[in-house]
This record gives sequence, C-alpha cells and structure tokens, in this order.
Amino acid sequence: MTDFHGRPDSLEAAKVYIDAIAPIRPLFVEEAIQPGDAAAMADLARRVDCPLATGERLFTPREFADIAENGGSLHSA
Repeated sequence: MTDFHGRPDSLEAAKVYIDAIAPIRPLFVEEAIQPGDAAAMADLARRVDCPLATGERLFTPREFADIAENGGSLHSA
C-alpha cells in the first residue's frame, strides 16, 4: 500500500508516480489525487494497472455516489 495523501499536483503526475511504483505491485494506492474530483479519479483508475483507494476524506453519501457514478472503482480506505 502506498498513500499519496493527495499530493500529486495533477492527474498526469499521479499517473507517473503510480507507473513508477507499479513494478513492486502495491496492493493499492491511496488518495492518488485530491478527493472531490470523481471524474479525475475515475479517469486515473482507467489509466493505471494498480487499484486506487479513496474515501478517507469523503464524508457524504453523495461524494461516494459520485465516485461510483463516474465509473471509478472504490476501495474505501
């Protein structure tokens, strides 16, 4: 497990970091981008081979629904 704490400053940066650690096959990457951008999380999930986790900083059912509705795979952390 690797926790990015939402620190990458763009979706592209998150992808580069995930691709760099992919050879060690992390169980998942947590908070690869800042929470609240469900479309970006879903896009990133489609572009990387590593499972993504989010949910630690989501608080309402609507926030979780946004992830699911955007096609994101949700692994709540």
